[in-house]
Amino acid sequence: MKNVRSVLILDEKGKELFFQQHGPQGSTDVNTTLFTNLINALQMFVKDIGEKHLERLELDDYKVFIARNENLRLSFIVQTEINIKDKKMFKLLGQIEKVFLKKYGKYLKSPEKIRMHILGSFKKDLDKILGQDIEKRVGNFLDSL
Repeated sequence: MKNVRSVLILDEKGKELFFQQHGPQGSTDVNTTLFTNLINALQMFVKDIGEKHLERLELDDYKVFIARNENLRLSFIVQTEINIKDKKMFKLLGQIEKVFLKKYGKYLKSPEKIRMHILGSFKKDLDKILGQDIEKRVGNFLDSL
């Protein structure tokens, strides 16, 4: 899905578990520390004013969609182009969460270095979810010839 700029998964303390940026290098660079801090601050603010959690944020050039898994207290965050449909992104977030928890949920309590190494493998799964796996792209290209 070419409209996705980045995917971020945070633990219950707001610490980054996974981050992947999409698009041409340099075109959508995200400072993950600033982005994570922004999301965490907004989440706290939303709770302080009595809401459950922040689900969507729209800025001039992009949107941020957030799904929260209350059982494990994880946040799944997708940054997209501005023109993407909300319903489509919430469906995508559900797919990301489902695959992540099914394949990697059991590793969340592992020691940090092991956990981060294992969670890095989620990149391949995410590429498949987003339709950006190389085999599919090559296959589509060859089919178009």
